[in-house]
Amino acid sequence: MESTIGHLFEMLKKKGVMPQKIPQLIGDTLVILHDSGEFSVENINQKLRKRGWNEQVVDKGALELIASLLEGMRNFRDGKTVVF
Repeated sequence: MESTIGHLFEMLKKKGVMPQKIPQLIGDTLVILHDSGEFSVENINQKLRKRGWNEQVVDKGALELIASLLEGMRNFRDGKTVVF
């Protein structure tokens, strides 16, 4: 999971997200994924804009990594083995 998080941080920094804001962006995206089950990049970005984020802050690659974090958290909670 650490390599996933590290890669995600690098991707988001390259998109111009300030490092101290990345945990909040990941958290906001996780909440959207969890609450709505929405996995469309366009719709995720629309919901992030409503939360005050810039246009197109999350791309397909970042969304896939964030979704894998959510799946890993679910597996951990359910006691399943997670391999990254």
